[in-house]
Amino acid sequence: MRTRPRQRLNAARRDDPLARVVDIFLSNGFSSVTVSALAQQLRCSKAALYRVAPTKEQLVILATKQFLGSSAKRIEASVAAETRPRRQIVTYLGGVADART
Repeated sequence: MRTRPRQRLNAARRDDPLARVVDIFLSNGFSSVTVSALAQQLRCSKAALYRVAPTKEQLVILATKQFLGSSAKRIEASVAAETRPRRQIVTYLGGVADART
């Protein structure tokens, strides 16, 4: 008996639920949210989440990249405008904090 290879979700299908995962993690904190709770809130199966990322840790990494990626260009432009390293760090952290709100 031959099994089909695991199908990978395309980026468009993955990003929509991932944006919702980001919102859930921001609201509840990623350490307190289980994969089961995520699946329930997203109204999907745990298997669907594991197709996006094989572990909760990988899901957190993808969600973090999604969160930072959506604001990265704006933050990078602000940081580039600063000439002093200390101000660059403060600007970067401020940009990340602003992105959360």
